This record gives sequence, C-alpha cells and structure tokens, in this order.
Amino acid sequence: MNIIKNETQNFKKLKELDVKIINLQFSRNIEDLFKIIIDNGFNCYVWGVNTKMSMKKVIKLTYYNQRVKAIYTDYPDILFDFIMEYFK
Repeated sequence: MNIIKNETQNFKKLKELDVKIINLQFSRNIEDLFKIIIDNGFNCYVWGVNTKMSMKKVIKLTYYNQRVKAIYTDYPDILFDFIMEYFK
C-alpha cells in the first residue's frame, strides 16, 4: 500500500518540518509517485532497486529536469555498471 497521494496538506506538514527528501520503495508505479514528489518540491531517493530492470527504470526517471537523487540496492556493482553505461 502506498501512502503517498497528492494531498497538499500532507506535503505542507512535511515542509513545515523541514523535510527535504522522500524515500520511496521501488514499485511498478514509481513514475507517478516520483512526479508527485517532484511536483511538491522534494528530492526523491528510491530503495529496493535490486533487479536489472528496476535499475534501468530508476536511472532513466526524469521529470522537469529532475532525477532520483539516490538509489539503494543490494547490488551496487551492477548498478554502478548501468550508471556508467547510461551516462557515457
């Protein structure tokens, strides 16, 4: 169950608490959640990125010139190779 919805009051409270980053668990609808986070002025970190397919998907995520700021994985060597290939 995802708790992120585009409800302004939730994001206003986070900003009042000086929250700058929201951590997302990787999921199929990562693009929609990423857009909501960016639209509300937060940076996005994604965790649970442990398959090659999910790594590629997260690396390619962009919205309004913003990217995922951090990726957490159990396979950093594989992720590093994908990042190096994508940005060369």
